[in-house]
Amino acid sequence: MHNFGSDPAYRESYSLEIIHKPAEDGLTRPGMVKTKVEGIRDLDDVKELRYMFSRISGQMPGSDVKVGRHIMFYCHACQALIGEKTIPLRVEPFRRDVRLSVETETSIHVEQYRCLNCGHHTRYNLQDPILSVY
Repeated sequence: MHNFGSDPAYRESYSLEIIHKPAEDGLTRPGMVKTKVEGIRDLDDVKELRYMFSRISGQMPGSDVKVGRHIMFYCHACQALIGEKTIPLRVEPFRRDVRLSVETETSIHVEQYRCLNCGHHTRYNLQDPILSVY
C-alpha cells in the first residue's frame, strides 16, 4: 500500500478511535474505556488496526470505530508549517462485483494555501484514499 504522506510539502497520518454513543439517560457507565491510536502512517496498518478495533467494538454495545486523517501542510519555499486539518478517512465495504480501478481507489484534488511566513502560495495534489473493509 502506498504511503500518501510521502510528499515533502505535506505529511499525513491516520488515527482510530472507538466511540461510544451516549446512553439515553446521559450517564457514562463504568467500564467505558477510551481506546485510541494516533500517528499511523501506512494504510495497511490502518486496515489491520481497524479490524482489531472492530472486534473490540463488537463487544461493546452502542460503540463504533472512527477513522481520522490528519494532514500537515508545509510551504514549498521556506518549509514553514502552513497549517493542519483533520478529516475523516473514507471507509467503504469491499465489493467483489465492482472492478477496481484508479478512480475507485483514489481521486486527486488540488488545494492551494498561502504561507503566512513568506507569502508564497503552495499547491498540493492531495489523494483521497478509500479504506476497503470486509
